[in-house]
Amino acid sequence: MKRINALLRDIARNGQGAGIGKAETLKGRYSGWWSRRIDVANRLVYRVCDDRVEIISCRTHYGDH
Repeated sequence: MKRINALLRDIARNGQGAGIGKAETLKGRYSGWWSRRIDVANRLVYRVCDDRVEIISCRTHYGDH
């Protein structure tokens, strides 16, 4: 949980494409969303809308649900 909170603070501070966690834009059905590494196997999948962060996943690699 600490790593997820650190990623969210970093997104708020630096925007969706910069900072820690190796931010990557997603394609296909996740177009418009970003991912950041929580750890080797897990990703935070999110987008920034207005002044809030919307999260659709904070575990597993996208598509491995």
